[in-house]
Amino acid sequence: MGLIGRAIIRYRREGDYLLFNVVIFHPMEPGTRKDPVTGKKIPAHYLTKLEVKFNGKRVASFRMSGGVSKNPVFTFYLKPQKGKITLEYEDNKGNKWRAEKEVNP
Repeated sequence: MGLIGRAIIRYRREGDYLLFNVVIFHPMEPGTRKDPVTGKKIPAHYLTKLEVKFNGKRVASFRMSGGVSKNPVFTFYLKPQKGKITLEYEDNKGNKWRAEKEVNP
């Protein structure tokens, strides 16, 4: 699971806006499934929060639970401008990550 926490940020022009697509690699285990081999319950492990900042200002915030699928995709629009998009996110086990990308529409 070396990819846990890695994020891919992509954007493209769509009309008068930039469409951002973000994928965060995470197992998103709800804590209700059982391991098919051992029959033991797989512990909950899921993202709980994602904050999106553009040039240091928060522009979006997402709250999640174990009901979100593995490697979730987030989509949102922003007005086109040059700067830096920053993602700060965490999971229910206290892990925290940060990803950034320069934006030059």
